[in-house]
Amino acid sequence: MPRPKSRNPEQDPAAKLGELLAELRAEAGYATQDALAVAIHVSRDVIAKAESGYQPPTQDVFDAIMAKCNATERERKVYLGMLVLARAVRGPVPQFFQKYLEREREAEYLLLWCPVIVSGLFQVYEYAHAMNTRAGFGEDEAAAKANARQDRQTILNGPDAPHVTLLLHESVLRRRVGTPEVMTRQLNHLLQMSERANVSIQVIQDEGYFWGLEGPFEIASGEEITDTVVMVAVEDQTVDDKKVVRKATRLFRQIQGHALSIEETRALITEAIQQWSQQQ
Repeated sequence: MPRPKSRNPEQDPAAKLGELLAELRAEAGYATQDALAVAIHVSRDVIAKAESGYQPPTQDVFDAIMAKCNATERERKVYLGMLVLARAVRGPVPQFFQKYLEREREAEYLLLWCPVIVSGLFQVYEYAHAMNTRAGFGEDEAAAKANARQDRQTILNGPDAPHVTLLLHESVLRRRVGTPEVMTRQLNHLLQMSERANVSIQVIQDEGYFWGLEGPFEIASGEEITDTVVMVAVEDQTVDDKKVVRKATRLFRQIQGHALSIEETRALITEAIQQWSQQQ
């Protein structure tokens, strides 16, 4: 997949911050992004996105970079100010996701594959907030991201709502995000949504590896839009190339072949709710 393209540092605060972070890294003796990534225990992709301006670093990553690169107190304050500005300009929705959201709002059909966490289209506020807090975002940013997910979900209502097929790996039901209370609320929401005429939810039981388990993706399609897939498995990107979308659609159908029926799925979700409730 292509690497993120650099933004204009004269117009984009995130790009300017990235430029300065790259200089700071080099001055600290980390000749490559890989070297710094190893030092702060993150993937190279995290450093690449921060330095390209593609995605500002989380607070935890920012603090780790400042510490490992021996930033002065003055540098830390200046860079932190730029980080706050970059986040404010970008808003709570990542830039790469904007095009997909535009297509999603006009789509007739949505296919969602979630092997790790619940799709943002179905996250309750508490789940989304806990997930973003755990990812290293501060309280204000985590709240903004959680609210953005709630706003996104308005497309599921009304007479023109798309039909959504949501495939979840069983581990999503068992993986704790936030507290047991949060998990109970989240799974109850999934159960309620599964009763809607325009929503089909199916779970793939955890019975070992199968093709497609590597990462999540979502597909928006319809007569009035260019079919589009968003992928976050290796590198965040939105693609509307017909060949890529067809390949993703075929993979989705292959994954669906492993799924339980809708009624079996509801029974499994209900069982998971009971288990989380007992931990409260």
